[in-house]
Order: sequence, then structure tokens, then C-alpha cells
Amino acid sequence: MRHRCAGLAVVAMVVLGSTGWLAAQDKTQTPIESLLPGDTIAAVIVRDMTALREDWDTHPLMRMWTDPEVVKATAPGREAMMLDKMPTLIQARLGRSLAEALDIIKAQAAIALLPPAEGATGPSRVMLADVGTDKDAAGHTLTAMLQYDQTTAPEGVKYSERLDDYNGLAMHVRVTTQGGKATDGQAWATVGTWLIVADPAPMLKKTVDRVLQLETGKTLLMTAGYKQVQERVGKVDALAYVDLAHVGKLAGAAEGMMGPMLNALGADTLDAGYLALNIEDKYTDIDAGMFYRQAKGLVKLMAFSSSLAEKRKSIPDDVTQVSAMAFSIKKMWAAAKETATAVNPGMGAMLAGVSESIEKDAGVNLDTEILDGLGEQITQVSRLRKAGSLGGVDEVYIVPVKDPDRFATAFTRIMERALGPQAFESRQHANQTIHTAKVPGINLRGTVAEQNFSYVITDDDLLVSLGSDKLLEDILAGDKSPSIWDRPDVKAALAELTPGSAIGYTDAGVAMATMIQAASQSMGNAKLLDPASPISLKTYDKYLGPIVNTWNVQPTGQHGKTRLIHK
Repeated sequence: MRHRCAGLAVVAMVVLGSTGWLAAQDKTQTPIESLLPGDTIAAVIVRDMTALREDWDTHPLMRMWTDPEVVKATAPGREAMMLDKMPTLIQARLGRSLAEALDIIKAQAAIALLPPAEGATGPSRVMLADVGTDKDAAGHTLTAMLQYDQTTAPEGVKYSERLDDYNGLAMHVRVTTQGGKATDGQAWATVGTWLIVADPAPMLKKTVDRVLQLETGKTLLMTAGYKQVQERVGKVDALAYVDLAHVGKLAGAAEGMMGPMLNALGADTLDAGYLALNIEDKYTDIDAGMFYRQAKGLVKLMAFSSSLAEKRKSIPDDVTQVSAMAFSIKKMWAAAKETATAVNPGMGAMLAGVSESIEKDAGVNLDTEILDGLGEQITQVSRLRKAGSLGGVDEVYIVPVKDPDRFATAFTRIMERALGPQAFESRQHANQTIHTAKVPGINLRGTVAEQNFSYVITDDDLLVSLGSDKLLEDILAGDKSPSIWDRPDVKAALAELTPGSAIGYTDAGVAMATMIQAASQSMGNAKLLDPASPISLKTYDKYLGPIVNTWNVQPTGQHGKTRLIHK
């Protein structure tokens, strides 16, 4: 089988690059973005691979992964993924360990996706890495990584390598011969301290020309989209950048209905998207966002307002997750109908039919009696039903209402129409009426169980609850318990982030436990976890502090920051 990726080095860089940008830059060092063309579609860039690897080796997530309890609990998954055998396989293939292979990359490194080369149909790929003076070691390692296995070649296919001279440089080209026709594939060369891998081969020559300054056209560093991103994120450890304007260009060139459809979704207004990671001693930050010229299509569905999210004091301090958003459900619904109609009038008619159906069946006008009656703030809260257990979660949504009596009448009609008037039982708690119906639910262990669907309409809010009613009751009790927003660790973490249209807190230990549990369930028979050796939440909490996040809306884009506090 023909290999068309840059082997283990590329895989390692993608993994590191997606979890990790820009340590302090030596002024004499060539920025790696200046070696990528201005029409780069996407790139993952690491400024200092050595520093990033050192940070990752001591990161709380890595320390947690090597904790004896975690190692024992994840033994089935480690075996299924051959993690214990991997070092031996890599040593046999490369003649050195993966750590030694990665040590060859001294500083900057990048993987980029470029427009198709002349005569090609798919996008081109380039990998650049600063290998310092270890060019020979880099060459030998790369040769081992990219070595074709002739024993696996289809009948009539032969793999070989050709050595070309280009501007005095040795250019290694992988060749596949079939039916007497030879096709060039990947190519690589070293130029100064740079190791360059490209596919197809003509893209290597263009990259070499930029390194040798024989090509002086526009580079990624000069583009407006990349400049916007750099100004936004500053110096970070790793950056993933996407030229979203390229989607608009594709839409403009598309034939038939595809172009208008993409533009209806907002492709013609997008500029750039990014995800950046920065690892500090006390925290890890992930910044993500996009720039656009107009909120249109799918972007308009993200109906955050420019006002600040409100922190409700009635949220208990023992919840596992809370998010507060300045968000308009009414505007989101209007944007959904507008976008659907622009994409396909039939889709718009289907959404309009939802409103008509509700009015016909329940006698409620969705726009005037429900959506107009909701405020533009949403709070979502969740908490483990039993402390220290992943058996189930209680969840509550809170939205302000403008005219509680009118809203209550309309909402109750819809609920009774949906579940039946006999489905709900009512009771009093904290001077409020809780309406409850039994519905099916799935807990964190994947077990189907009956749970409550409850709602309360107060003088100020609509509260909807799933799970048991315990979290709902505690929220209705108001100021009888301390608020999560006043908890010292949460308050201190959020104080360092810019306030925005959304703010949130998550118990990182519970989030990680839930993610691993879900991953294990999704693997089917190949389980990730040993049920006889569960990981306790206390073990997760040894390494992971709270996660806090904010989301900020501006006229030219939307941007978020997520911070994991280290322990």
C-alpha cells in the first residue's frame, strides 16, 4: 500500500500541535510562517518543539496518564492500542525511540495544507522542521519512516526512490511504478537547518525556493487573516490556523447549487479560524475562534449578544458544571429559518411548519407567546446525582421570562400537548410549583433508566430540569447555600479571564472521567476500561483543577478561552 503521509513524525506533530504555540522567538530566527505561501489553506505550527515536549512531559494530564491506578484501570485499552508494544515497533522501524526521533526537531515545525499542485486534484501537503545540525540523523530517520514495504505492494506495483539534483541540493523522490508508468509521490530534502517533506514532489521545489529566497511572493505571515489571528492570540506554544476565506473561494468556483448553498451558510463572509494552546506552570489555555466580515448563516445561529453573561447567585457551590450565556433563543430560531430558506426554500417552509403545527395542536403562537416571552440570558447547570459516583447527572436550564402568567399558560399547553395532561404531577417547594413527568433517560454508564422531566415558572424565570429534582430544589432554595460563582478557586480563575457573552466552570475531574467512560462505551467489545479496577474521582482530582471559560462576541468575530488550572 502506498504511503502518502510523512509517517510517524507527522502523526506526532499533529497530536502535539492539536494540544499545544509561540514560545519566545529569537529575533534572528526565520519565522516558519514566512516559508509557507500566502494561499496556505491550513497549518499547524509549533514554535519550540523541545520546550513543548518538556512542558507536556510534566503536564498534569500526562502525570495522570501514568498514575498506577489509571494504568491499571486502562490496561484493556492500552493493550488494544498496543501502547506497550509500540516502543519496540518504533525502535525496529526507525532504529531509535520515538522520543529520540522527535528530539531531532529542535525548534520550529509546521504541517501545512496547500492548494493542489499543477495537474493534481487533491490538496498538497508540506512539513517543515528545524533540525539544527542533525541533518544526517534527520535524513536517516525520515528515510526509515517513509520506507515503502515492497512485500505489501499490490501485484504489478513497484516502489523505488529517485535522487534528483535541485539547485545543488539532493532531493529524494518516492516513485510508484505500475504498468510501466512511474508516478512521483512524496519528496524530501534538507536546506540549511530545515528538513522539508512535500507531497506531491513539485511542492518541495517551491518550498525550497522560499527557503533559499528564490521565491519572494506573498507568504502566510503577510496575509490579513493570519495577522488577525496572531494579534489575537499573541505568543503561544502551538497554533492551528485555517483560512476560512478559502471556503468562500471554493463556493465562488463551485458549479450548480453548491456555491449558492455554501454562501447561504455564510462561507462568503468568513476570514480565518484558529485554535491555540499555551502551557504555563499554573494553567493550560486553549483559545479558539473565528473572524468574519458579517454574521451570516451558521454564524448567525450562534446568537450570543455583546452584553455580558449574568452570574446567578442561586447556583450551589457543589455543582460539577455551570455555564451562563447572554444568548437569544428567539434570534437563533429566526436565523435558523432565514438560513434554511436561503439554502433551500423547502427547508425554510418545514421550519415555518413547526410553528404552524404548534399553533394548530396546542393553540399557542410560538413567536409571540413563547419566544417573545423569553429573556436573552441562559444558565445551564449540572451536578452528579451522587457525590463521587458517575451513575447519573441532574441538569437544570434557567431562562428569564418577561410576562410569567402569559408565558406559563402557553408553555403548559405545549408541555401537556407533548406528553399528555395526565403525565404531569404538581407539588410545592420553596413557595414554587414544580410540574414533573417521568421520561426515559440514559446515565453516564450508558444504562437506560426513568428520570424526571420537571419545570417551574417563577415570577422571573423558566426552570427546566432533567434527572432527579434535587438540583432544581437547591436552586429554588436560593441563597441558603454558597454560590459557585463565589467559590474562591472559581472566582480567582475567572478573574484572570476577560468577561464575555458566556462564562463557565467545569469540574475537570468529572469531565475527564465522563470522557474516558464515554470513550470506553464507544469502543464496543474492545473496552478501554477494566470494570474491576475503576478510577476514583479522587484520582482525577489529584491532577486536575477547575476548568473555566469565557466567550467574547465582537462585530468582526467570536472568540473563546478555556483554562485548565494545574495541580
